Amino acid sequence: MTDDLDDVLVAGAKRKASSLEPANDREISTDEEDDESMECSICSEDWTDRGPHRLVALQCGHLFGLRCITKWMDHGQANKQPCPACKSNIKESAIREVKPIRLAVQDTAHIEEMRAQIDILEKQLKDNDFELRKTLMAISMCNRELLHHGVPAAGTASASDHNASPQHQDKSREFSPSDTLPSLSSLATPPKNFYHFRSELMPTDTLMTRALALDAHTGSALVSRKQQNQHGVHRVLLERGTGTFIPLHKGVIRDIQCREDAMLTCGHDRTLKLSSLKTGKAVCSMDLPSPGFSCAFDPDVSSQVYCGLANGVCLVYDVRHASSPLYQLRDPAKVKPIHSMIPLAVNDRRLLLYATSSGLNGWTMDMPTMTTDTPSVTMNTASLTMDDDRDEGGGSEHKTEESDAVAPSLHDFPLKDLDGYFDDFEPYSLSKDQDSTTVLFSLKRHNATKHVVATVADDLRLCSTQIVSQPYHPTWSHHTLHFCIDGKDMLWYADVEHKNLCLRVAGVSNEVQFPIGERVYNVKHRLLASDQHVVACLTSSKLHLYRYGS
Repeated sequence: MTDDLDDVLVAGAKRKASSLEPANDREISTDEEDDESMECSICSEDWTDRGPHRLVALQCGHLFGLRCITKWMDHGQANKQPCPACKSNIKESAIREVKPIRLAVQDTAHIEEMRAQIDILEKQLKDNDFELRKTLMAISMCNRELLHHGVPAAGTASASDHNASPQHQDKSREFSPSDTLPSLSSLATPPKNFYHFRSELMPTDTLMTRALALDAHTGSALVSRKQQNQHGVHRVLLERGTGTFIPLHKGVIRDIQCREDAMLTCGHDRTLKLSSLKTGKAVCSMDLPSPGFSCAFDPDVSSQVYCGLANGVCLVYDVRHASSPLYQLRDPAKVKPIHSMIPLAVNDRRLLLYATSSGLNGWTMDMPTMTTDTPSVTMNTASLTMDDDRDEGGGSEHKTEESDAVAPSLHDFPLKDLDGYFDDFEPYSLSKDQDSTTVLFSLKRHNATKHVVATVADDLRLCSTQIVSQPYHPTWSHHTLHFCIDGKDMLWYADVEHKNLCLRVAGVSNEVQFPIGERVYNVKHRLLASDQHVVACLTSSKLHLYRYGS
Protein backbone atom coordinates (compact mmCIF):
# COMPACT_ATOMS: atom_id res chain seq x y z
CA MET A 1 0.00 0.00 0.00
CA THR A 2 2.85 2.36 0.85
CA ASP A 3 4.59 1.58 -2.47
CA ASP A 4 1.44 2.45 -4.42
CA LEU A 5 1.16 5.77 -2.60
CA ASP A 6 4.79 6.60 -3.38
CA ASP A 7 4.21 5.90 -7.09
CA VAL A 8 1.24 8.28 -7.18
CA LEU A 9 3.22 11.06 -5.45
CA VAL A 10 6.13 10.68 -7.86
CA ALA A 11 3.84 10.81 -10.89
CA GLY A 12 2.14 13.95 -9.57
CA ALA A 13 5.49 15.64 -8.95
CA LYS A 14 6.58 14.90 -12.52
CA ARG A 15 3.39 16.41 -13.94
CA LYS A 16 3.85 19.54 -11.83
CA ALA A 17 7.45 19.93 -12.93
CA SER A 18 6.50 19.59 -16.60
CA SER A 19 3.80 22.25 -16.21
CA LEU A 20 6.38 24.68 -14.82
CA GLU A 21 8.64 24.40 -17.88
CA PRO A 22 8.97 27.61 -19.95
CA ALA A 23 6.48 27.99 -22.81
CA ASN A 24 9.28 28.20 -25.37
CA ASP A 25 10.56 24.76 -24.35
CA ARG A 26 7.23 23.03 -24.88
CA GLU A 27 5.93 22.03 -28.30
CA ILE A 28 3.04 24.12 -29.53
CA SER A 29 0.96 22.61 -32.28
CA THR A 30 0.23 24.45 -35.50
CA ASP A 31 -3.46 24.46 -34.67
CA GLU A 32 -2.70 26.22 -31.35
CA GLU A 33 -0.70 28.89 -33.12
CA ASP A 34 -3.47 29.40 -35.66
CA ASP A 35 -6.08 29.68 -32.90
CA GLU A 36 -4.05 32.28 -31.00
CA SER A 37 -3.08 34.27 -34.09
CA MET A 38 -6.62 35.36 -34.92
CA GLU A 39 -7.67 38.61 -36.58
CA CYS A 40 -10.70 40.89 -36.38
CA SER A 41 -13.26 39.79 -38.98
CA ILE A 42 -14.40 43.41 -39.54
CA CYS A 43 -11.07 45.06 -40.45
CA SER A 44 -8.97 41.91 -41.07
CA GLU A 45 -6.26 43.28 -38.76
CA ASP A 46 -4.78 41.52 -35.73
CA TRP A 47 -6.37 42.55 -32.46
CA THR A 48 -4.23 43.54 -29.47
CA ASP A 49 -4.27 42.90 -25.75
CA ARG A 50 -4.55 46.61 -24.94
CA GLY A 51 -5.38 49.92 -26.63
CA PRO A 52 -8.36 50.92 -28.83
CA HIS A 53 -8.28 47.66 -30.83
CA ARG A 54 -8.06 45.31 -27.85
CA LEU A 55 -9.84 41.97 -27.92
CA VAL A 56 -13.48 41.96 -26.75
CA ALA A 57 -16.31 39.39 -26.81
CA LEU A 58 -20.05 39.77 -27.38
CA GLN A 59 -22.74 37.87 -25.50
CA CYS A 60 -23.04 35.50 -28.47
CA GLY A 61 -19.36 34.53 -28.04
CA HIS A 62 -17.86 36.10 -31.19
CA LEU A 63 -14.60 38.08 -30.87
CA PHE A 64 -13.76 41.46 -32.44
CA GLY A 65 -11.54 44.47 -31.96
CA LEU A 66 -13.14 47.04 -29.63
CA ARG A 67 -12.72 49.92 -32.09
CA CYS A 68 -14.37 48.02 -34.95
CA ILE A 69 -17.36 46.65 -33.06
CA THR A 70 -18.00 50.07 -31.50
CA LYS A 71 -18.12 51.70 -34.96
CA TRP A 72 -20.32 48.86 -36.17
CA MET A 73 -22.82 49.48 -33.37
CA ASP A 74 -22.78 53.25 -33.97
CA HIS A 75 -24.22 52.61 -37.46
CA GLY A 76 -27.26 50.88 -35.99
CA GLN A 77 -30.49 52.48 -34.82
CA ALA A 78 -31.69 52.48 -31.21
CA ASN A 79 -28.77 50.29 -30.13
CA LYS A 80 -30.10 47.31 -32.12
CA GLN A 81 -27.28 46.59 -34.57
CA PRO A 82 -26.89 42.79 -35.00
CA CYS A 83 -23.66 40.81 -34.56
CA PRO A 84 -21.62 40.91 -37.82
CA ALA A 85 -21.03 37.16 -37.62
CA CYS A 86 -24.30 35.53 -36.48
CA LYS A 87 -26.79 38.46 -36.81
CA SER A 88 -28.03 37.99 -33.24
CA ASN A 89 -29.03 41.10 -31.28
CA ILE A 90 -26.22 42.66 -29.27
CA LYS A 91 -25.98 45.44 -26.72
CA GLU A 92 -23.08 47.75 -26.01
CA SER A 93 -23.46 47.02 -22.28
CA ALA A 94 -22.80 43.31 -22.94
CA ILE A 95 -19.34 43.85 -24.49
CA ARG A 96 -16.71 42.16 -22.34
CA GLU A 97 -12.94 42.62 -22.56
CA VAL A 98 -10.97 39.41 -23.12
CA LYS A 99 -7.58 38.91 -21.41
CA PRO A 100 -5.73 36.28 -23.46
CA ILE A 101 -2.77 34.40 -21.93
CA ARG A 102 -0.65 35.05 -24.99
CA LEU A 103 -1.18 36.77 -28.34
CA ALA A 104 0.83 35.67 -31.35
CA VAL A 105 2.41 38.81 -32.78
CA GLN A 106 2.95 38.88 -36.51
CA ASP A 107 5.86 40.80 -37.98
CA THR A 108 4.39 42.82 -40.85
CA ALA A 109 7.49 44.87 -41.66
CA HIS A 110 8.23 42.77 -44.75
CA ILE A 111 4.63 43.07 -45.95
CA GLU A 112 4.63 46.84 -45.52
CA GLU A 113 7.91 47.07 -47.43
CA MET A 114 6.45 45.05 -50.29
CA ARG A 115 3.35 47.25 -50.35
CA ALA A 116 5.50 50.36 -50.56
CA GLN A 117 7.42 48.85 -53.47
CA ILE A 118 4.15 47.99 -55.21
CA ASP A 119 2.94 51.59 -54.82
CA ILE A 120 6.19 52.86 -56.35
CA LEU A 121 5.95 50.43 -59.26
CA GLU A 122 2.30 51.31 -59.87
CA LYS A 123 3.18 55.02 -59.98
CA GLN A 124 6.01 54.31 -62.43
CA LEU A 125 3.64 52.24 -64.55
CA LYS A 126 1.09 55.05 -64.65
CA ASP A 127 3.79 57.58 -65.57
CA ASN A 128 5.10 55.33 -68.34
CA ASP A 129 1.58 54.75 -69.63
CA PHE A 130 0.98 58.51 -69.70
CA GLU A 131 4.22 59.12 -71.64
CA LEU A 132 3.32 56.32 -74.06
CA ARG A 133 -0.07 57.88 -74.73
CA LYS A 134 1.56 61.26 -75.36
CA THR A 135 4.02 59.68 -77.79
CA LEU A 136 1.28 57.81 -79.66
CA MET A 137 -0.77 60.99 -79.88
CA ALA A 138 2.21 62.90 -81.31
CA ILE A 139 2.82 60.15 -83.88
CA SER A 140 -0.85 60.23 -84.84
CA MET A 141 -0.78 64.02 -85.35
CA CYS A 142 2.37 63.79 -87.48
CA ASN A 143 0.86 61.05 -89.63
CA ARG A 144 -2.29 63.08 -90.19
CA GLU A 145 -0.22 66.08 -91.23
CA LEU A 146 1.80 63.96 -93.67
CA LEU A 147 -1.34 62.48 -95.23
CA HIS A 148 -2.81 65.95 -95.55
CA HIS A 149 0.17 66.95 -97.71
CA GLY A 150 0.05 63.76 -99.77
CA VAL A 151 3.16 62.23 -98.22
CA PRO A 152 3.04 58.68 -96.77
CA ALA A 153 3.33 58.42 -93.04
CA ALA A 154 6.52 57.42 -91.29
CA GLY A 155 7.47 53.77 -91.51
CA THR A 156 5.58 53.04 -94.76
CA ALA A 157 8.38 53.20 -97.33
CA SER A 158 8.37 50.39 -99.89
CA ALA A 159 11.13 47.86 -100.41
CA SER A 160 12.32 49.63 -103.57
CA ASP A 161 12.83 52.79 -101.54
CA HIS A 162 15.11 50.92 -99.13
CA ASN A 163 17.16 49.51 -102.03
CA ALA A 164 17.56 52.87 -103.75
CA SER A 165 20.67 54.96 -103.32
CA PRO A 166 20.79 57.75 -100.73
CA GLN A 167 20.73 60.31 -103.50
CA HIS A 168 17.53 58.82 -104.81
CA GLN A 169 15.99 58.74 -101.36
CA ASP A 170 16.70 62.43 -100.83
CA LYS A 171 14.78 63.43 -103.92
CA SER A 172 11.20 64.52 -103.45
CA ARG A 173 8.55 62.14 -104.71
CA GLU A 174 4.90 62.51 -105.65
CA PHE A 175 2.33 60.06 -104.32
CA SER A 176 -1.28 59.52 -105.21
CA PRO A 177 -3.83 58.62 -102.57
CA SER A 178 -3.78 55.02 -103.84
CA ASP A 179 -0.14 54.70 -102.74
CA THR A 180 -1.12 54.83 -99.04
CA LEU A 181 -1.27 51.50 -97.28
CA PRO A 182 -4.42 50.33 -95.43
CA SER A 183 -2.58 50.35 -92.13
CA LEU A 184 -2.15 54.13 -92.36
CA SER A 185 -5.77 54.70 -91.37
CA SER A 186 -5.27 52.82 -88.15
CA LEU A 187 -2.09 54.77 -87.43
CA ALA A 188 -3.75 58.11 -88.17
CA THR A 189 -6.80 57.33 -86.02
CA PRO A 190 -5.82 55.11 -83.07
CA PRO A 191 -8.66 53.13 -81.46
CA LYS A 192 -10.67 54.91 -78.81
CA ASN A 193 -10.96 53.69 -75.26
CA PHE A 194 -11.59 54.97 -71.75
CA TYR A 195 -8.65 56.40 -69.84
CA HIS A 196 -8.31 57.97 -66.40
CA PHE A 197 -7.93 61.75 -66.49
CA ARG A 198 -8.48 62.96 -62.92
CA SER A 199 -9.33 61.97 -59.36
CA GLU A 200 -10.99 64.21 -56.79
CA LEU A 201 -10.54 63.74 -53.04
CA MET A 202 -14.06 63.19 -51.72
CA PRO A 203 -13.95 61.97 -48.09
CA THR A 204 -17.04 61.57 -45.94
CA ASP A 205 -17.78 61.09 -42.25
CA THR A 206 -19.87 57.97 -42.88
CA LEU A 207 -19.14 54.96 -45.10
CA MET A 208 -22.45 53.13 -44.76
CA THR A 209 -23.35 53.92 -48.38
CA ARG A 210 -22.60 56.57 -50.99
CA ALA A 211 -24.74 57.81 -53.88
CA LEU A 212 -23.59 59.33 -57.18
CA ALA A 213 -25.19 61.04 -60.19
CA LEU A 214 -23.82 62.83 -63.26
CA ASP A 215 -25.55 65.93 -64.57
CA ALA A 216 -24.98 66.30 -68.33
CA HIS A 217 -26.72 69.68 -68.39
CA THR A 218 -24.11 71.40 -66.18
CA GLY A 219 -21.24 68.93 -66.61
CA SER A 220 -20.98 68.14 -62.91
CA ALA A 221 -20.92 65.15 -60.57
CA LEU A 222 -23.30 64.97 -57.60
CA VAL A 223 -21.83 63.01 -54.68
CA SER A 224 -23.50 62.20 -51.36
CA ARG A 225 -21.42 63.30 -48.40
CA LYS A 226 -21.64 63.95 -44.67
CA GLN A 227 -19.97 67.16 -43.57
CA GLN A 228 -20.13 68.69 -40.10
CA ASN A 229 -23.11 66.57 -39.03
CA GLN A 230 -25.00 67.50 -42.20
CA HIS A 231 -25.91 65.08 -44.98
CA GLY A 232 -25.97 66.61 -48.41
CA VAL A 233 -24.71 66.58 -51.98
CA HIS A 234 -21.28 67.79 -53.05
CA ARG A 235 -21.42 69.21 -56.57
CA VAL A 236 -18.15 68.90 -58.50
CA LEU A 237 -17.53 70.40 -61.95
CA LEU A 238 -15.99 67.65 -64.09
CA GLU A 239 -13.65 69.92 -66.07
CA ARG A 240 -12.41 72.30 -63.38
CA GLY A 241 -12.80 70.20 -60.24
CA THR A 242 -14.30 73.01 -58.14
CA GLY A 243 -17.46 72.32 -56.19
CA THR A 244 -19.92 73.32 -53.50
CA PHE A 245 -21.68 71.42 -50.71
CA ILE A 246 -25.50 71.48 -50.61
CA PRO A 247 -26.97 70.38 -47.22
CA LEU A 248 -30.31 68.60 -47.74
CA HIS A 249 -31.04 65.70 -45.36
CA LYS A 250 -30.74 64.80 -41.69
CA GLY A 251 -29.75 61.20 -42.43
CA VAL A 252 -27.68 59.17 -44.88
CA ILE A 253 -28.57 59.78 -48.54
CA ARG A 254 -29.29 56.51 -50.37
CA ASP A 255 -29.91 57.69 -53.94
CA ILE A 256 -29.45 60.74 -56.20
CA GLN A 257 -31.10 61.32 -59.56
CA CYS A 258 -30.96 64.43 -61.78
CA ARG A 259 -32.74 65.76 -64.84
CA GLU A 260 -31.88 69.14 -66.33
CA ASP A 261 -32.03 71.62 -63.43
CA ALA A 262 -33.80 69.26 -61.01
CA MET A 263 -32.21 66.89 -58.48
CA LEU A 264 -34.08 64.14 -56.60
CA THR A 265 -32.70 62.66 -53.36
CA CYS A 266 -33.96 60.25 -50.70
CA GLY A 267 -32.44 58.92 -47.50
CA HIS A 268 -32.69 57.47 -44.02
CA ASP A 269 -34.41 60.59 -42.64
CA ARG A 270 -37.62 59.39 -44.37
CA THR A 271 -37.84 62.27 -46.83
CA LEU A 272 -37.85 62.54 -50.62
CA LYS A 273 -36.63 65.95 -51.76
CA LEU A 274 -36.73 67.74 -55.11
CA SER A 275 -34.07 70.45 -55.34
CA SER A 276 -32.91 73.04 -57.85
CA LEU A 277 -29.32 72.77 -59.04
CA LYS A 278 -29.28 76.47 -59.87
CA THR A 279 -30.18 77.69 -56.40
CA GLY A 280 -28.99 74.69 -54.38
CA LYS A 281 -32.26 74.75 -52.42
CA ALA A 282 -34.95 72.14 -51.86
CA VAL A 283 -38.16 73.24 -53.60
CA CYS A 284 -40.32 70.28 -52.56
CA SER A 285 -40.10 67.82 -49.66
CA MET A 286 -42.21 64.66 -49.33
CA ASP A 287 -42.46 62.74 -46.05
CA LEU A 288 -42.01 58.97 -46.32
CA PRO A 289 -43.42 56.26 -44.04
CA SER A 290 -40.10 54.37 -44.19
CA PRO A 291 -36.47 55.20 -45.11
CA GLY A 292 -36.02 55.89 -48.82
CA PHE A 293 -33.61 53.57 -50.65
CA SER A 294 -34.05 54.56 -54.32
CA CYS A 295 -35.74 57.23 -56.43
CA ALA A 296 -36.36 58.09 -60.08
CA PHE A 297 -37.90 60.63 -62.44
CA ASP A 298 -40.63 59.54 -64.84
CA PRO A 299 -39.20 59.88 -68.39
CA ASP A 300 -42.57 60.88 -69.91
CA VAL A 301 -44.46 62.73 -67.15
CA SER A 302 -42.25 65.60 -66.00
CA SER A 303 -44.12 66.15 -62.72
CA GLN A 304 -44.12 62.50 -61.64
CA VAL A 305 -41.42 60.93 -59.44
CA TYR A 306 -40.93 57.55 -57.77
CA CYS A 307 -39.41 56.41 -54.49
CA GLY A 308 -38.59 52.87 -53.28
CA LEU A 309 -38.70 52.32 -49.52
CA ALA A 310 -36.97 50.06 -47.05
CA ASN A 311 -40.21 48.14 -46.42
CA GLY A 312 -40.65 47.16 -50.08
CA VAL A 313 -43.25 49.84 -50.97
CA CYS A 314 -43.08 51.95 -54.14
CA LEU A 315 -44.49 55.48 -53.83
CA VAL A 316 -45.57 57.54 -56.85
CA TYR A 317 -45.75 61.31 -56.34
CA ASP A 318 -46.91 64.27 -58.38
CA VAL A 319 -44.65 67.11 -57.24
CA ARG A 320 -47.47 69.62 -57.86
CA HIS A 321 -49.51 67.89 -55.12
CA ALA A 322 -46.77 66.45 -52.91
CA SER A 323 -48.75 66.26 -49.67
CA SER A 324 -49.70 62.64 -50.39
CA PRO A 325 -48.64 60.06 -52.98
CA LEU A 326 -50.67 59.21 -56.07
CA TYR A 327 -50.02 55.51 -55.52
CA GLN A 328 -48.70 53.28 -52.78
CA LEU A 329 -47.58 50.14 -54.60
CA ARG A 330 -47.09 47.22 -52.25
CA ASP A 331 -46.37 43.55 -52.78
CA PRO A 332 -47.17 41.75 -49.50
CA ALA A 333 -44.91 38.86 -50.47
CA LYS A 334 -41.82 41.10 -50.67
CA VAL A 335 -40.95 43.44 -47.80
CA LYS A 336 -37.23 43.91 -48.45
CA PRO A 337 -35.67 47.28 -49.39
CA ILE A 338 -36.02 48.41 -52.99
CA HIS A 339 -32.39 49.22 -53.77
CA SER A 340 -32.87 50.08 -57.49
CA MET A 341 -35.72 51.22 -59.73
CA ILE A 342 -36.02 52.15 -63.43
CA PRO A 343 -39.06 53.66 -65.23
CA LEU A 344 -39.41 52.27 -68.78
CA ALA A 345 -41.75 52.59 -71.74
CA VAL A 346 -42.65 49.19 -73.23
CA ASN A 347 -45.10 48.97 -76.12
CA ASP A 348 -46.84 52.25 -75.23
CA ARG A 349 -47.10 51.17 -71.60
CA ARG A 350 -45.26 52.61 -68.65
CA LEU A 351 -43.32 50.06 -66.60
CA LEU A 352 -41.65 50.75 -63.24
CA LEU A 353 -39.00 48.03 -62.98
CA TYR A 354 -37.46 47.60 -59.52
CA ALA A 355 -35.13 45.19 -57.71
CA THR A 356 -34.85 43.85 -54.19
CA SER A 357 -32.69 41.04 -52.85
CA SER A 358 -35.72 38.78 -53.40
CA GLY A 359 -35.88 39.30 -57.17
CA LEU A 360 -37.03 41.57 -60.02
CA ASN A 361 -40.55 42.99 -60.25
CA GLY A 362 -42.38 45.71 -62.10
CA TRP A 363 -45.54 47.79 -61.91
CA THR A 364 -47.34 48.57 -65.18
CA MET A 365 -49.22 51.86 -65.15
CA ASP A 366 -51.65 51.37 -68.06
CA MET A 367 -52.72 47.75 -67.77
CA PRO A 368 -56.21 46.15 -67.86
CA THR A 369 -58.20 45.77 -64.65
CA MET A 370 -56.62 43.89 -61.77
CA THR A 371 -57.39 40.32 -60.78
CA THR A 372 -58.23 39.23 -57.26
CA ASP A 373 -54.66 37.97 -56.79
CA THR A 374 -53.09 41.34 -57.53
CA PRO A 375 -51.37 42.89 -54.45
CA SER A 376 -53.04 45.90 -52.86
CA VAL A 377 -52.77 49.35 -54.48
CA THR A 378 -53.71 52.53 -52.63
CA MET A 379 -54.53 55.29 -55.15
CA ASN A 380 -55.07 58.96 -54.41
CA THR A 381 -57.58 59.80 -57.15
CA ALA A 382 -57.98 63.39 -56.00
CA SER A 383 -54.36 64.09 -56.83
CA LEU A 384 -54.73 62.33 -60.16
CA THR A 385 -57.74 64.25 -61.42
CA MET A 386 -57.32 67.73 -59.96
CA ASP A 387 -57.43 70.39 -62.70
CA ASP A 388 -57.04 74.17 -62.46
CA ASP A 389 -59.86 75.89 -64.38
CA ARG A 390 -60.30 79.64 -64.30
CA ASP A 391 -63.78 81.20 -64.27
CA GLU A 392 -64.85 84.27 -66.14
CA GLY A 393 -64.14 86.56 -63.19
CA GLY A 394 -60.45 85.75 -63.23
CA GLY A 395 -60.62 83.60 -60.09
CA SER A 396 -59.60 79.98 -59.96
CA GLU A 397 -61.21 76.85 -58.59
CA HIS A 398 -60.14 73.23 -58.38
CA LYS A 399 -62.39 70.83 -60.23
CA THR A 400 -62.35 67.11 -59.61
CA GLU A 401 -63.60 64.70 -62.26
CA GLU A 402 -64.06 60.96 -62.40
CA SER A 403 -60.71 59.30 -63.16
CA ASP A 404 -60.43 56.87 -66.07
CA ALA A 405 -56.94 55.75 -65.01
CA VAL A 406 -56.47 52.02 -64.48
CA ALA A 407 -54.73 51.09 -61.25
CA PRO A 408 -51.15 49.77 -61.59
CA SER A 409 -50.66 46.02 -61.84
CA LEU A 410 -47.77 43.96 -60.49
CA HIS A 411 -45.66 41.88 -62.87
CA ASP A 412 -43.01 39.37 -61.80
CA PHE A 413 -39.80 38.78 -63.79
CA PRO A 414 -38.63 35.25 -62.82
CA LEU A 415 -34.91 34.70 -63.33
CA LYS A 416 -35.50 31.06 -64.27
CA ASP A 417 -36.91 32.23 -67.62
CA LEU A 418 -33.47 33.51 -68.62
CA ASP A 419 -30.79 31.45 -70.34
CA GLY A 420 -28.42 30.22 -67.65
CA TYR A 421 -28.38 29.00 -64.08
CA PHE A 422 -29.65 31.51 -61.51
CA ASP A 423 -30.62 29.40 -58.48
CA ASP A 424 -29.94 31.15 -55.15
CA PHE A 425 -28.79 34.35 -56.89
CA GLU A 426 -29.93 37.67 -55.39
CA PRO A 427 -30.06 40.95 -57.38
CA TYR A 428 -27.96 43.73 -55.87
CA SER A 429 -27.91 46.31 -58.70
CA LEU A 430 -30.21 47.41 -61.53
CA SER A 431 -29.35 50.07 -64.12
CA LYS A 432 -30.37 51.17 -67.61
CA ASP A 433 -28.65 52.42 -70.74
CA GLN A 434 -29.77 56.04 -71.09
CA ASP A 435 -30.01 55.79 -74.90
CA SER A 436 -32.03 52.54 -75.12
CA THR A 437 -34.31 50.23 -73.17
CA THR A 438 -31.48 47.81 -72.40
CA VAL A 439 -31.13 47.06 -68.68
CA LEU A 440 -28.36 45.53 -66.60
CA PHE A 441 -28.95 43.62 -63.39
CA SER A 442 -26.17 42.15 -61.28
CA LEU A 443 -26.71 39.15 -59.01
CA LYS A 444 -24.69 37.40 -56.33
CA ARG A 445 -24.61 34.30 -54.19
CA HIS A 446 -22.11 32.76 -51.76
CA ASN A 447 -19.58 31.73 -54.42
CA ALA A 448 -20.34 33.58 -57.68
CA THR A 449 -21.48 36.83 -59.29
CA LYS A 450 -23.36 37.34 -62.57
CA HIS A 451 -24.01 40.44 -64.67
CA VAL A 452 -26.92 40.10 -67.12
CA VAL A 453 -27.64 42.55 -69.95
CA ALA A 454 -31.24 42.16 -71.14
CA THR A 455 -34.14 43.83 -72.92
CA VAL A 456 -37.80 43.90 -71.93
CA ALA A 457 -39.97 42.39 -74.69
CA ASP A 458 -43.46 43.68 -75.58
CA ASP A 459 -45.01 40.82 -73.62
CA LEU A 460 -42.97 41.89 -70.55
CA ARG A 461 -40.41 39.10 -70.71
CA LEU A 462 -36.70 39.56 -70.04
CA CYS A 463 -34.53 38.54 -72.98
CA SER A 464 -30.84 38.31 -72.10
CA THR A 465 -28.26 39.46 -74.65
CA GLN A 466 -25.09 39.07 -72.58
CA ILE A 467 -24.18 37.24 -69.36
CA VAL A 468 -20.85 37.71 -67.58
CA SER A 469 -20.03 35.27 -64.75
CA GLN A 470 -17.33 35.68 -62.11
CA PRO A 471 -16.22 33.06 -59.56
CA TYR A 472 -16.28 35.21 -56.41
CA HIS A 473 -18.81 36.60 -53.96
CA PRO A 474 -18.85 40.40 -53.53
CA THR A 475 -18.24 41.26 -49.90
CA TRP A 476 -20.19 44.47 -50.47
CA SER A 477 -22.83 45.62 -52.96
CA HIS A 478 -22.20 48.33 -55.52
CA HIS A 479 -24.02 49.83 -58.48
CA THR A 480 -22.92 48.43 -61.83
CA LEU A 481 -23.16 50.13 -65.23
CA HIS A 482 -23.91 49.33 -68.89
CA PHE A 483 -24.09 51.48 -72.03
CA CYS A 484 -23.21 51.42 -75.73
CA ILE A 485 -20.67 53.59 -77.62
CA ASP A 486 -19.86 53.31 -81.35
CA GLY A 487 -21.83 50.06 -81.52
CA LYS A 488 -19.84 48.49 -78.67
CA ASP A 489 -21.60 47.27 -75.52
CA MET A 490 -19.63 48.24 -72.42
CA LEU A 491 -20.10 46.71 -68.99
CA TRP A 492 -18.57 48.27 -65.85
CA TYR A 493 -18.34 46.55 -62.46
CA ALA A 494 -15.99 46.27 -59.48
CA ASP A 495 -13.57 43.43 -58.78
CA VAL A 496 -14.07 43.46 -55.02
CA GLU A 497 -11.37 40.87 -54.40
CA HIS A 498 -8.57 42.94 -55.95
CA LYS A 499 -10.31 46.35 -55.53
CA ASN A 500 -10.21 47.21 -59.24
CA LEU A 501 -12.75 48.86 -61.54
CA CYS A 502 -13.36 46.56 -64.53
CA LEU A 503 -14.49 47.37 -68.07
CA ARG A 504 -15.65 44.53 -70.32
CA VAL A 505 -16.41 45.25 -73.98
CA ALA A 506 -18.71 42.84 -75.81
CA GLY A 507 -16.74 40.61 -78.19
CA VAL A 508 -13.43 41.18 -76.37
CA SER A 509 -12.23 38.29 -74.21
CA ASN A 510 -10.01 40.27 -71.83
CA GLU A 511 -11.36 42.91 -69.48
CA VAL A 512 -9.69 46.27 -68.81
CA GLN A 513 -8.85 46.86 -65.15
CA PHE A 514 -8.35 50.25 -63.52
CA PRO A 515 -6.59 50.06 -60.11
CA ILE A 516 -8.72 51.63 -57.35
CA GLY A 517 -7.34 50.23 -54.09
CA GLU A 518 -10.50 50.70 -52.00
CA ARG A 519 -14.20 49.95 -51.91
CA VAL A 520 -16.26 50.95 -54.96
CA TYR A 521 -19.75 52.26 -54.17
CA ASN A 522 -21.14 53.55 -57.46
CA VAL A 523 -20.33 53.87 -61.17
CA LYS A 524 -22.19 56.27 -63.50
CA HIS A 525 -21.90 57.37 -67.15
CA ARG A 526 -23.09 60.42 -69.06
CA LEU A 527 -22.68 61.94 -72.50
CA LEU A 528 -21.91 65.58 -71.77
CA ALA A 529 -22.99 68.60 -73.80
CA SER A 530 -19.46 68.68 -75.26
CA ASP A 531 -20.10 65.22 -76.86
CA GLN A 532 -17.66 63.61 -74.44
CA HIS A 533 -18.42 60.31 -72.75
CA VAL A 534 -17.45 60.39 -69.06
CA VAL A 535 -17.55 57.59 -66.49
CA ALA A 536 -17.32 58.43 -62.77
CA CYS A 537 -16.40 55.92 -60.06
CA LEU A 538 -17.13 56.79 -56.41
CA THR A 539 -15.07 55.06 -53.71
CA SER A 540 -14.63 55.46 -49.97
CA SER A 541 -12.54 58.62 -50.29
CA LYS A 542 -12.23 59.60 -53.97
CA LEU A 543 -14.11 60.33 -57.17
CA HIS A 544 -12.26 58.81 -60.16
CA LEU A 545 -13.08 60.19 -63.62
CA TYR A 546 -12.56 58.44 -66.97
CA ARG A 547 -12.91 59.91 -70.44
CA TYR A 548 -13.51 58.20 -73.78
CA GLY A 549 -11.03 59.07 -76.54
CA SER A 550 -7.81 58.14 -78.29
